[in-house]
This record gives sequence, C-alpha cells and structure tokens, in this order.
Amino acid sequence: MNYSFWHAGILIGASPLDMSSPHPGQRGGVFLPTTRGLAVVSRLVGLLSSLHAFREECAASGVQADALDEDALFERMLCSPAGRKFLDAGRMTHELELRSPEGKPLAFESIAFSDPEENARLTRALDPMLPALPPEPPGDAPRFVVSVVLRVPLPTGRAAWFPGRGPRPFAH
Repeated sequence: MNYSFWHAGILIGASPLDMSSPHPGQRGGVFLPTTRGLAVVSRLVGLLSSLHAFREECAASGVQADALDEDALFERMLCSPAGRKFLDAGRMTHELELRSPEGKPLAFESIAFSDPEENARLTRALDPMLPALPPEPPGDAPRFVVSVVLRVPLPTGRAAWFPGRGPRPFAH
C-alpha cells in the first residue's frame, strides 16, 4: 500500500509511509522515486544543506543572517546560489501533492524529503568532533526518505480521506 507523491500533476514517487512517530499525524518512510521523480527529489533534498551554505556565505561576508529583516533576507537569498537553491526547494515543496493508495488527495501540514547520506555529511560539517563517517553506507540503506505531517492523522482500521493539500510551507 503505497502513497503517491505528485509535482505539477506528474507522479514523482511513492512511499508506504510505514514509519510512525509519537507526534500526531507524522508519518515517514522510504521514498521510491520514479525516473522523472529523481530530478525533482534531487532538488528537494538539499533544503538543509542549502540553508547551511547560505548561512556560511552570509557569515563569510560579515552578515549575520538571523539579524536580517524578512525583506533583506529574501533579497540576499535571491542574490546567492545557496539562497536560490533553498527558495527553489521551498517553491517545489509548495507544489507537491500527496495521494492515498486509492488515489485520493490527502491534506498535509508539512512534507520533507531527505537523503540520509547528505544528512550525515551535514551533521559532520556542523559538528567536526563527531566520529568519521563510514566510507560507504550499508547496502540496504535507503537513498531517500520522506516525512509528512498530515493535517488529520491517518486513522487506524477503516480509512477516512480528506481532500485538499493543506497549508503550504511557503507562500508565493
């Protein structure tokens, strides 16, 4: 029973969303992209790394990103390769649709795709005191993982579906 993920009306992949969480409505699972979905998900997984790179760019030029007002921050992001990558991932996230195994749209509050290898590299960059990463991930390690916070938690037993996609993480 896979949930499907769509971007701009095109199927980009699926996940069983079989990993539950103690947080209401949060589900996760291995994300299995379609051939077309590989190009999309590669742009979605860099959100944290691009934000980190943007903050590093700001620091290198003597600017404290946290001290910028919203308009100045947005303008600076538009002028930065890492900032543009972050904004692109946000825009694409805004355009996603999640559907039930039966094909009905599901409302969600947030959605995030990650690459466990990229997360490990970023964690290591943020804390150099961590032990070295293994040279190769385990052979059964997932390439991509998705986490979704549904507007209404999936019921156990008989399913009740809710139309729409819910609030967007980024406004246009």
